[in-house]
Amino acid sequence: MRHISLCKDTKVFFFYFHTMVRLFIKRGYSGWVARLLSFTSSERALGWQKKHPKTFRFLVLRFDPQHFRGLPLTFLSMGILLNAFILSNMAEELFELSRLSNIDKAVANYFFTHRNEQVAQGVYFFTQMASFPMVASVMLIFAGLMLWKKRYHSLISSFAALSASILTAFAGKWYYQLPRPVELAWYEEFSFSFPSGHATVAMAFYGFLFYLLLMYLTSARIKYFIFCLALLFIFGMGFSRIYLCVHYLSDVLGGFAIGFVWLVFSIAILSWLDFRKEISVKI
Repeated sequence: MRHISLCKDTKVFFFYFHTMVRLFIKRGYSGWVARLLSFTSSERALGWQKKHPKTFRFLVLRFDPQHFRGLPLTFLSMGILLNAFILSNMAEELFELSRLSNIDKAVANYFFTHRNEQVAQGVYFFTQMASFPMVASVMLIFAGLMLWKKRYHSLISSFAALSASILTAFAGKWYYQLPRPVELAWYEEFSFSFPSGHATVAMAFYGFLFYLLLMYLTSARIKYFIFCLALLFIFGMGFSRIYLCVHYLSDVLGGFAIGFVWLVFSIAILSWLDFRKEISVKI
């Protein structure tokens, strides 16, 4: 079995994230805008624009920091590729740690043996909070609220967290195609096992909603309560999947790892959009 490299992978991601924020957002925004304007108004650029107008516009737009579909979208695309590489390493290490050491089966058998039907019924209703119909409903309600409040940055970032986490979870299921503990499951699920989509969405999407709530609160006591509630909800969601034996432990850990990366990335998008707005007002 290979040594676990989760810490190394996480450090790579945060180094990338920190470097992007520090070198570009905090230091180079105004300079980048000035250089881009200078380049597009140069004689060589104007001549190329006449010959290849569509290509010129496409390339310039890729580096325009004043529109989300410009440089932020370029960073987002680069981040998705980098995250896919990091997440694949995380998933493989978590899989080897748990599946090959038989931890998964031991944990699943324990909860199957000690599971209470009444408790399982309550856990089942709780775990539906991260099901697709419920998440879609929460997203629609949240989107309506953000449109009403005109908080478009929060809407964009939350959609990024939700869509990226769902797509990554489905991609992981398709790639690994691992079976669930169907002989122990409290109810039947039909998709593959690794990673847990419920755990991924709970960490990325609901984690981001809790983050937004913490941003707008002022009372330290209420913030502390909401933070504890967020931890209880997210990790409780992962526990519910293991308790009902619809997922192995490694599935949940993999989902949490994937969801955490997308949580950080969606917060980065929100920070970028808010910072860009502040800078544009100052300029």
